[in-house]
Amino acid sequence: MEIALAFGVAESTVSYWRRKGAPITPRGKNDLSAIARWRANHESPESISNATSNKYAKALGQFGRWLEREGRIRENPFRYMPMVNEEVDKRRERRPLNPHEFNRLIEATARSQPTFRGLTGQDRAMLYLIAVNTGLRANELATLRRDALDLEAEQPTITVRAA
Repeated sequence: MEIALAFGVAESTVSYWRRKGAPITPRGKNDLSAIARWRANHESPESISNATSNKYAKALGQFGRWLEREGRIRENPFRYMPMVNEEVDKRRERRPLNPHEFNRLIEATARSQPTFRGLTGQDRAMLYLIAVNTGLRANELATLRRDALDLEAEQPTITVRAA
């Protein structure tokens, strides 16, 4: 758990690293700097995941279709580019943050000094809390106006206008 938190990865990733030879001892004190050095030597920055490879292949296919449609080439050379199986190469496992991780995120964001997209750290922390508690997505939150908030009601509400 400590290693997963330190590197921002899932516990299954830490298990994978251990199987691949990372200096990780289960149920023991681990040297995080040694693990970081192992990662730097064993995770090549030149390698891309299968998901990234598929995204590049799709982009090439779209580019080829555009070239063909615009009359710049007769036939799309990327039409039959094969896709690779993304399931066999999971680099990052999507998972929800546990309560401890979420609290650390909110605290760190609230203390953050730089503004991002015009929002202070305090503003972003509040936005994250609203997103997690309402399920609203980034675009929905971005379109909210003051009149969407009813904070005087017995149960405060946020109303998103239909688009």
